[in-house]
Amino acid sequence: MRCRYLLLPLMLAGCAATPPNSDRIVIDSVAGGRPLPGATCTVSTPNAGWNVITPASIPAAAVSGDLRIICDMPGYRRSEVIYRPGASASRSQLGIGIGGGSRHGGVGIGLGVPVGSPGPGVYPPYIAIEMSPP
Repeated sequence: MRCRYLLLPLMLAGCAATPPNSDRIVIDSVAGGRPLPGATCTVSTPNAGWNVITPASIPAAAVSGDLRIICDMPGYRRSEVIYRPGASASRSQLGIGIGGGSRHGGVGIGLGVPVGSPGPGVYPPYIAIEMSPP
């Protein structure tokens, strides 16, 4: 029974080894948490730009620097979002956790070790732009 709990970190390590960016970034529009297809969006970075209609995707490899998204749709306000690149894959992270259960307690320390080559930054693989009525 206890052996299963010892295997959990190994199973989670497989998830942690997945690169933070896939090959595409999906841009979608939502209203009240529900999908709202058909918004016209301008997606731009300092180096590139795309005009898309949601849902759409852009190549993640072409994105560097701030990612600016402006979406318009009739009957909704214009929405604008700027994503700054997150922590690069070259940075390590340290986490400390405390857990407990029935009559048992524990303390754990984890270290995030970079896997893969460092990139300019990490962007979310899925971006939902909230469209709100006027």
